[in-house]
Amino acid sequence: MTGRAGRIAGARLPGARRAVRPRPATSGHGGASTGSDDARDGAAGRRDRAGDEGAGRRFAPAVLAAPGYPRLWRAGLLYYHAYWFEIVATGWVVLTLTGSPFAVGLVGFCRTLPMLALGLVLGALADRLREATLLLAVQAAGALAAAALAALFLLGRAPLPALCLLVGLLGCGWACDFSARRALVAQLHGPERVANALSLESMTMLGSKIAATALAGLLLALGGPRLAYGWLALVYLAGVGAALAVRRGDPPRRRAWRPPASR
Repeated sequence: MTGRAGRIAGARLPGARRAVRPRPATSGHGGASTGSDDARDGAAGRRDRAGDEGAGRRFAPAVLAAPGYPRLWRAGLLYYHAYWFEIVATGWVVLTLTGSPFAVGLVGFCRTLPMLALGLVLGALADRLREATLLLAVQAAGALAAAALAALFLLGRAPLPALCLLVGLLGCGWACDFSARRALVAQLHGPERVANALSLESMTMLGSKIAATALAGLLLALGGPRLAYGWLALVYLAGVGAALAVRRGDPPRRRAWRPPASR
């Protein structure tokens, strides 16, 4: 038994020496394979680091790269500008004409009443009509209302009931736009990126609010209501052109996304 165990140990000893023998680092197939593996590992690490660093930069290109969305975004930028511009201009004009804070609140009530009273009806209308067609109608109605406001001040006749009526028409347009635009954003982006797209819409609206309110004060100081409402009509006309571009590129309706059925 002792001799047999010694033979077995002797058979294992050379293998053990070969296991601890270092691999040559010089030229040869083994060295080339190791170098290529290291190169691949390094390239993969660099790609991972680049992906981590660029994760925050993929937001805007991914959202704006959706077919048709840049046209919708430009139309929304013009509409948001017109909406906030009109709020500041009309509030100042009504206070100047009447000197009554109650009148200013009444005009604001007429602007927001359509969203409260007709929100569900206009939302159902947006489901039945093409969203791009509804956006075009909203921009056209806004252009007509702004032109009528400019004409009233050019003629020197701007009664409070007429202002409330025209501002109420603009409020109906806001209610329609709110429903149709978000439905179209969801169609263009799908469930994967709709949250990012709506975030961009919110950022656009807030940026337009800052710029439009400042510009409204400047134009009212320079030329009064005539210049302010004239500018408002021009912005709405530009919005009509942008809405026409959206309508030409309007994609076909898609079925509503549903989660997969559980098995």
